[in-house]
Amino acid sequence: MNDTKKDIIKRTLSLVIERGLKTSMDEIAQSLCVSKRTIYEHFENKDDLIYHCIDSMIEEGFEGINEMLLKTSNPIEELFPILHENVRQIYGHRFKILDELKRIYPAIHEACLVKHKEQYYSRLKDVISRGKKEGLFRKDIHEEIIIFYMPIISTALSSQKITLSENYSMKDVFSNIMVPFMRGMLTEKGVVIFDKIITKFKKYTPELQ
Repeated sequence: MNDTKKDIIKRTLSLVIERGLKTSMDEIAQSLCVSKRTIYEHFENKDDLIYHCIDSMIEEGFEGINEMLLKTSNPIEELFPILHENVRQIYGHRFKILDELKRIYPAIHEACLVKHKEQYYSRLKDVISRGKKEGLFRKDIHEEIIIFYMPIISTALSSQKITLSENYSMKDVFSNIMVPFMRGMLTEKGVVIFDKIITKFKKYTPELQ
C-alpha cells in the first residue's frame, strides 16, 4: 500500500469519526483537499474506501493490544488487555462507528468482523490453553465455550452502551463484569497471581484508575 493511499485512509477515518459514515465523497475530497479522481485512483468506490478505513481502525486496536502484551509475562497478564478491549470499545469512537457501519453498510461490517475475529479468537484460545498447562486456569475450562461466550458479552455490553457509559465509569464496568469473569476461570494459584496483576494493570491503564 503506497503512502498516498495510507494517507487518504487515515484522514478519511478521522473525518467519518467526526461526521459519520454518511459523509459524501464530495465532502471527503473537499476536506482532504484532493480531487475525487485522486481518491478513485486508489479505491473503487466509497464502499471500498470505507472498508479500508474500518479495517485500519480495527488493526489499530489489535496493535494496541499487542503493545500491551509485550509488557506481560504469563497468560493471566495476557488476558487483561484482550478483555479490557471489550469494555473500552463501548466508551470510544470505535463503538459508534461500528454501530453505524452495521446499520448503513452491513456487508462491510460482516466482512471486517470475519477478517479479524479469527485473529482475536486465536489469541484468546492460545492464552487459555497455555494458562491451563501452567496450572493457572481450571482444567475443566473449555476454550471453545469461552470463545463462544465472549461475543455474547460484547453484544450485551453494546446493547446497554448508553446506559452503561452515561451512568458508570469504565473502571466500574470492568470491575463488575470482566474481573469476576476472569477470576471464575482461575485456579487458586491463578487467583493469587491475578490479584497481584490487577493492581499492576490498572497502574498502566489510566481509565481504570
